Amino acid sequence: MGMIFSYTKSVIDSLAINPNLTFTPTKLKKETKTPSFKVTLGIFPDYIDYGDGLHIQDVIEGKIAQKNGLQKGDIITKIGNVEITDIYTYMEALSKLKKNKKYKTIYIRNGIRKTITIKL
Repeated sequence: MGMIFSYTKSVIDSLAINPNLTFTPTKLKKETKTPSFKVTLGIFPDYIDYGDGLHIQDVIEGKIAQKNGLQKGDIITKIGNVEITDIYTYMEALSKLKKNKKYKTIYIRNGIRKTITIKL
């Protein structure tokens, strides 16, 4: 607590003497373009990047994911030819998929790797 107080006091004292702060620009991240897509699996994805695929937070009743047996807690790792590592690669995959086509889909359930063919 004493260290925090001491540091805070030194910052305040420094600002009292010289109130003009120097602006230091940061490097801009490369702008990413959000892909558009015409198909959906009918899931609520988990937006946290676990690094092992897209975690399904929930499935929408009556939609493609549920009709093909995907469940809450499953981890999608590949759709068609696209490796799925996070929400961004999932959206990239959706942007490449077409309606009325079949795609091999790989997912993990309870640590077991499974493969299904989904028709969008």
